[in-house]
Amino acid sequence: PRILPTCRRRRIGSAAGTAYLTAMTVAILENRAVLAVAGADAVAFLQGLLTHDVALLAPDRPLYAGLLSPQGKALFDMMLHAGPDGTIWIDVDAARAEALARRLAMYRLR
Repeated sequence: PRILPTCRRRRIGSAAGTAYLTAMTVAILENRAVLAVAGADAVAFLQGLLTHDVALLAPDRPLYAGLLSPQGKALFDMMLHAGPDGTIWIDVDAARAEALARRLAMYRLR
């Protein structure tokens, strides 16, 4: 899987979806960041690492999950969202995003 860098703001929607988006209230949460895990094996990669069954993730069903140390200590908590083309978006505290990206990269096989 590819672990993409964090981003704090993401443009959503398209010209066709503008009417739909104007009916929504959108808030930019400066204390949150998004990591993207992409690739054919993204679900399998996260399945063995996180505390929730990642196979249950669907576009209409975000999941709350955590990443634990080998001793069982909670290191990170996050919300998982199913993105387009199998990408998994990880919503995490912005102050912890880089540490989470490093931790996930430790488990990535080349």
